[in-house]
Amino acid sequence: MQPLSAVVFGLTLYTMAIFAEILRAGLAALPRGQAEAALAIGMTRWQTLVSIELLRVIQRNTEYFGADYTVALFAVGAAWYLAINISLSRLAVRLQRGGSRRTAGTIDTRAAADLPAGAVVLDPDAGRGPDAETP
Repeated sequence: MQPLSAVVFGLTLYTMAIFAEILRAGLAALPRGQAEAALAIGMTRWQTLVSIELLRVIQRNTEYFGADYTVALFAVGAAWYLAINISLSRLAVRLQRGGSRRTAGTIDTRAAADLPAGAVVLDPDAGRGPDAETP
């Protein structure tokens, strides 16, 4: 598993655990009469849970969901930001290395024809200051 995938997976599990605990605590805090009323009018346990109890929990705990959702969104956004920047940095380094390999062995044959045999030119502007005139 890639490091970024491991971080996103870990943050996802962490956030799921927090949301599950908020839902569990919210369901435990609901008055028992709401579920009993729903069952009394003929709703099944599943319909009661989905239609009444979970909606009440979400209504009562919106502030907790909002805060944790914001944290989760920030974490995922930060992970994507890092992934994109690291990928672009590696691509830039790879392109720079690839470009230098291609141009390192090329010789300008027109300039080389004017030099005496055995001459080596490292930097044509070496030793000149910034104000030096070109001959």
